[in-house]
Amino acid sequence: MKLRLDKNSARYTTVGLELVISILVGGWLGQQGDERFGTAPWLLLFGFVCGLYAGFRAVFRAGEHMRRGWKEGDDGRPR
Repeated sequence: MKLRLDKNSARYTTVGLELVISILVGGWLGQQGDERFGTAPWLLLFGFVCGLYAGFRAVFRAGEHMRRGWKEGDDGRPR
């Protein structure tokens, strides 16, 4: 049995990775800022929240794209 991945399925499989990476990068940047400016833990928390927002925004955008695809058809054109 051959597994077929099209452009849409490849995009949706990366959503979870995008969420995790956004949170980690936001937290890491916040931690670096805390070490530099001595504001622990405030920039870490701010970076974490910003990363969380960016990650969930990507999830919701992918969900909206998926919903539009189901509404309009698989190829993106209206039926």
